[in-house]
Amino acid sequence: MFMMYLCLSTALYVLLGYQQFLNALGLSFQILWPYHVPVIAYLLTFILSCVLCFAVGIMLIVALWSVMKGETSVEAQDHEIYRKVALSTGEAFINSYDLGKMQNLKLFFNIGEGG
Repeated sequence: MFMMYLCLSTALYVLLGYQQFLNALGLSFQILWPYHVPVIAYLLTFILSCVLCFAVGIMLIVALWSVMKGETSVEAQDHEIYRKVALSTGEAFINSYDLGKMQNLKLFFNIGEGG
C-alpha cells in the first residue's frame, strides 16, 4: 500500500507542479521566480518525483502481478524451473496456491469471501 501511496503522491506533485517547472526552466512568460524555494531545488525535486513515480509504479505493477499469480519472488524462480521440467516430460505444472488472478487479489487485500 505504501508503494501505491508514493506513486500517487509523486504523480500528483508532478501534475500539479508542471507550470512551476516550466517557469523554473524559463519557458513561461513570468520573468521572476516568485517562490522562496531556490529554482535548482525545485527542479531537482520535480525531476526526482518524476523518476520515483515511474520506478515505484513499475515496482507496484510487478508486486501486484506476483500477488495475482500467487507466488513470491523465490517461488517464481522455482516455478519457472518446475515448468520447464514438467514441459520436458509432457506434463503441466500447476501452482497449488494460485486460485485465479481476481481471487488471489481478493484474498491478499481481504476483500469479500476468502477461498
